This record gives sequence, structure tokens and C-alpha cells, in this order.
Amino acid sequence: MPGPPEGYAPPAGYNSRDGYTQPIGYGQPDGYAAPTGYGPPGGYAQPTGYSPPSGYAQPDGYLPAATSGSPAGYAQPSGYGQPAGYGQPATYAQPVGYVQPILVPARPTSGMAVASMVLGIIGVLGGWCAFAVPCFLAILFGHIGLSQTRDGTSGGRGMAVTGLVLGYVAVAPAIILFFMFVAGGLGAAATP
Repeated sequence: MPGPPEGYAPPAGYNSRDGYTQPIGYGQPDGYAAPTGYGPPGGYAQPTGYSPPSGYAQPDGYLPAATSGSPAGYAQPSGYGQPAGYGQPATYAQPVGYVQPILVPARPTSGMAVASMVLGIIGVLGGWCAFAVPCFLAILFGHIGLSQTRDGTSGGRGMAVTGLVLGYVAVAPAIILFFMFVAGGLGAAATP
């Protein structure tokens, strides 16, 4: 490494060491100690051959290790490890007071029962405009819906009964009027 030019003198207060000039007093003062709790993180090991500067004090409990990992004599803190009950053992039991819900699959609703109820409502509200066809269909679909829900594999028995009742309620006046009309027509035809 080339030195300084001839006639060059370093400024006052500097000294030369290995070709590098540092100010006098650079570094930690004599007797310097690091603050309490200061130090490398846990598990950190100093490089081989490293020694702290003179006057440097390690914090309480710090043990440098020559190799990475836990230093010699290091012990895990009390209570360290897997928590009790970690994982599902082969004989896992539910906690006391836990109630396992019973999942029952929902039964499918009968489409004929739904159609019977809808047509029964339409028949009561405006079946006369459609010549009571919705009422007759409500009765027909209601009987089919009752037979489908009888064995319990399908739901909707209440809707089938509702469609039947509405269909009969709307059809009954039409049947009575039909027989009155027929009887009146036969009576008029019988009179000379």
C-alpha cells in the first residue's frame, strides 16, 4: 500500500495504525460496560476466535458458544415443550358437557304437493276465470302428493292436504251450480 507523499504530516491528534488513521480516543472508553440486557439474540454464537474488547462486559446470563446451537450447560426453561393434549391421540374423548349434534338429512319435498298447494291458491283466488281447471288440477296433484308422502321418504304432506282442501272448496260451488244448471235445463225441456 503506498504511503503518504513526501513532506505530508498527519493532522495533530491522529495516529497511524496499519496504514489507516483513526482519531485518538476512537472506540469505547476504558471501563465501558454495555447496558443491562444488551447482547446478541438467544442462540447466537460468536465466531471462532472472537473476543470482546477490553473493558466490555457481557450482560448477566450470557454464555457465548464456540459453535452454533445451545451453549454447554444450557437447559430449556421450565414448562417448555408441547402443551398438554397437543394433537389428537388415538383415544381422544370429547370434553365434558359437549353434545354431539345429530345431523339428519333433509327429506326432499314432493313436487306434486307443492304444485297442488299453488294451484289450490290460484283456484280459490281466480279459478272461475279459468273454468275451475286449477281447482281440478289441485285436487289431482294433491292426491298424488299424498301418496308420495305417505311412506315418509318425501316431505310436503301438509302442502298436499292444503292443495286438496283449497281445490275442493273452490270446486264444490262449481259442482253444485253445474247440477243446478243441468237440473234446470232438464226441467225446462220437460215442460211443454
